[in-house]
Amino acid sequence: DGVFVNLYSENEEMNRYMTILKQSLKFDLHIGRKLPNYLRQVGFSQIEWEAELLCCKGERLKEEKLNTEKRFVALEAFLSETFGSHKDYEEFQKLYLDEMSKKENTLVFNKYICSGKNI
Repeated sequence: DGVFVNLYSENEEMNRYMTILKQSLKFDLHIGRKLPNYLRQVGFSQIEWEAELLCCKGERLKEEKLNTEKRFVALEAFLSETFGSHKDYEEFQKLYLDEMSKKENTLVFNKYICSGKNI
């Protein structure tokens, strides 16, 4: 559920970039919570779901920082276009990764697991 935009920081410059990013995305960042309903709509039955809140601290934060670095590589062209330049992409990447490391900032996200039987 929207892990990339779930970092809370009071850094105004990073938040300016985050606003641009959120307005540019053409997909639903809250799709996870909707999956059980979508499964029902397309004919699944016996729908089961679980949700887990993941708080990124300690080792989990280190792992998530590595994952985020990989996301930045994969999204380089998209983010450069979204922000208007490669320089802005690099600045956002630096700000984001720096903000991830600050103890006063939080990164949390929901992990959803859904299943159902196709009838």
